[in-house]
Amino acid sequence: MLNEESAPQDIDLQTPLRKNRKVDRPKTFVPLLMKKQQLIKTVIGQLTDCFHIEKVRARDSLHFSNQFIRKLLAHT
Repeated sequence: MLNEESAPQDIDLQTPLRKNRKVDRPKTFVPLLMKKQQLIKTVIGQLTDCFHIEKVRARDSLHFSNQFIRKLLAHT
């Protein structure tokens, strides 16, 4: 269902490998995915620790999105 919704936007969702799952991905692709996953988790941890990204306080969606984007831009 989620893949059907993301197909028109050219989004390819990949899930972590499990022991009981047949590996149908190229062997060079798996380490690349693991590096990207580690990088994403690192950035999320930094945003949580430094900018308290989980605590964006706003009364409406416009101010929420502005505060969230400011915190993201401050990280880059």
